[in-house]
Amino acid sequence: MEAYQKRFDACGDLVFYPYENGKIKGLECELTFIKDEKNGYLKTMVLQKDGEKFMLTVELLQTYDTEYQYNEDFEEILASVCFVVAADEEKPTETTNEKKESQEITASSTNNTKESSEQSQSTKAQNEVKQSETSETQTETKQTDAVETSAKDETQAPKESAEEQKPDNNDVVDAAKDMLSNHTYSRAMLIEMLQYTGYSYNDAEYGADHCGADWNALAVKSAKTYMKMLPMSRSSLIFQLEYEFFTHEEAVYGADNCGADWKEEAKRSAQSYVDLFNFSRERMIGQLEYDQFTHEEAVYGADNSGADWNAEAKLSAIDYVDMFDFSRERVINQLEYDQFTHDQAVYGADNCGADWNAEALGSAEDYLQYVESYEEMVNWLESDGFTHEQAVYAADQCGI
Repeated sequence: MEAYQKRFDACGDLVFYPYENGKIKGLECELTFIKDEKNGYLKTMVLQKDGEKFMLTVELLQTYDTEYQYNEDFEEILASVCFVVAADEEKPTETTNEKKESQEITASSTNNTKESSEQSQSTKAQNEVKQSETSETQTETKQTDAVETSAKDETQAPKESAEEQKPDNNDVVDAAKDMLSNHTYSRAMLIEMLQYTGYSYNDAEYGADHCGADWNALAVKSAKTYMKMLPMSRSSLIFQLEYEFFTHEEAVYGADNCGADWKEEAKRSAQSYVDLFNFSRERMIGQLEYDQFTHEEAVYGADNSGADWNAEAKLSAIDYVDMFDFSRERVINQLEYDQFTHDQAVYGADNCGADWNAEALGSAEDYLQYVESYEEMVNWLESDGFTHEQAVYAADQCGI
């Protein structure tokens, strides 16, 4: 894992724990994966215990010569990383053996003191009186100083804390506003980006919550941006907004208030497919439904795309003839398999410019290594849909 670094914002004593089988320190982990095209990968981990969530942020910085996708291998990457969390273990208490040894040392010391005191009992008594008087005086002085110091600290601490906190909060709020002036981030994405620039999670959350952002309005703005780039169905747009970590409610609001006409979006999508592929009408409707347009939207899109289905069948037939040595019958069957109507398929085959004799000859040359006789060659070509005349022409010309 030398290609990666990890950084956590945590408070308290820090302890390293391994990630094992979806858990850190026995707590269930909910993983959220974000890819930043410029700066690498960000990972947010939410630890859950007894219904309460604890958020940790993990930063995995990718090297420029290494790329990891979020797949089954990513669990293996996490398994080799230790994570930092706030330690809640109590400090180790004194063991029974340690107490026993301490008692034995004390007892031994007491016996020695007793023997010494028998020799100078009167002198010891006088010293104890003097020490007691001195100790009482010192104790009173220390208590007075402690009370004065505590009162002073209590007075200054809130003032110092407020002075230290205010600049940080103002700074992170300004940073959040600056980011939103250039990007349409969701709340969760904004927090991630603030953390990525070095703020703690608490500071980043404060900045996101106090920057004055209207998350619904930002979802609408993001939705409009997507609709300018490419035609999308309502369901696809909601999914895309949720991918940007808008909540489901915000994503729905964005899709429903971005001004999109979903039938027109289906039409735009169909037109783009017409420019790229030779689809039949039925294949076009199926593709639009796959893109999560409703059936009605898909039908509208296909019927208003401006496509000439005969022309699409012709173009598709030309592609097949260029790639394969098809007979006319074989081309018609292939076009019908692509869901062109029979009439469209016949039109395509009859207008693709194919020379069926030449197609038969090309097929015959492919069969030479498998066929041993003239008659067998004719039979093979006829089984491919070539006419008897086309098959005989090819057999005569292939040199069998």
